[in-house]
Amino acid sequence: MNTGEAFSFLGLGLSASKDEIEASFRQLVMLYHPDRNPDKSEWSHARMTLLNEAHNLAQQYITLRGENSRQEPKQVSRELMLRLQNALYAAREDILESVHLYYTFSLENVHLRYEGVRRQRYNSSKRGIRKGVIQLEKILHSAPEGKLKIYARLWEAFGSSFYSSMSITKICPADTSLNYKAYRHYRNAALILDAFIKLSFFPGDFPRQDINSKSIALCEQQLYLILSNYRETIWTDEADIKLSLLNNLRNLLDFEQREI
Repeated sequence: MNTGEAFSFLGLGLSASKDEIEASFRQLVMLYHPDRNPDKSEWSHARMTLLNEAHNLAQQYITLRGENSRQEPKQVSRELMLRLQNALYAAREDILESVHLYYTFSLENVHLRYEGVRRQRYNSSKRGIRKGVIQLEKILHSAPEGKLKIYARLWEAFGSSFYSSMSITKICPADTSLNYKAYRHYRNAALILDAFIKLSFFPGDFPRQDINSKSIALCEQQLYLILSNYRETIWTDEADIKLSLLNNLRNLLDFEQREI
C-alpha cells in the first residue's frame, strides 16, 4: 500500500488534516472491528490489517508534511491571500455550476447519460468539476494554514468525491440475486444523497423532497449495511464512494454553518 492508496482507503484526500484522519480511522474501526463482525472474522481481520496500515502511512505522511512546513515557513501577503480567496470562490462556482448541470439533466440516472445532448452535458459537468478540483489543489499548495485552507480542503474533498460518484456507471437488472438486494439498498441511499445535495446547494431549483436528519441517517445506514452484510457483492466499492461523498458533504456544510 502506498500513501495515495492509504488516504483513499480512509476516504480522504492527501490534503486531509490530522483530525480528519483520526475521525475517519475511528469510524472505520467501528465498521471493521472483529467484535462488531463475529460472524465474519476472516474478512474483519483482513480489513483491520489494511486499516491499520493505512492509518500508519497517513500519520507518517502528515508528520513529514508538517516538518516540511516548519522548515519552510510561508510568508503570505494580503494581496496573495485575496487572490487565493478569489480563486477558491471561482473553483467553488465551477463545481456548483457543474453539479447543478448534472442534476438539471437528471444525469444521476446512468441510463440517460448516453442519449444525445445529455451525453454532452454529462461530459461538460465532469470537466467543470475536475477543473474546480484542480484549482483547489493548487490553492492548497499555496495557502497558509487557516480557515481559507480548511475551506478549500473541504471543497476539494467534496468535489473529488462527487466526481467519483458521478463516474459510477454500474447498473443492476432486477432478479433474485444477492447483488440485486445490495443494489436496492445502494439505490435507496443514492436517491436520498442526491436529494440532500440538491436541497443543500440549490433550494427551490428542483422538486422539493422531504429530507431531514432521519433521512440522512437512513442513507448512511443503507450504505453501511452493504459494507457489512453484502460485502461479497459487486456494490461495496460504490457504497464506499457514496459514503465518502456523504461524509464530505456533511463536513463542508458543518463548516459553512459555523464559519461562513
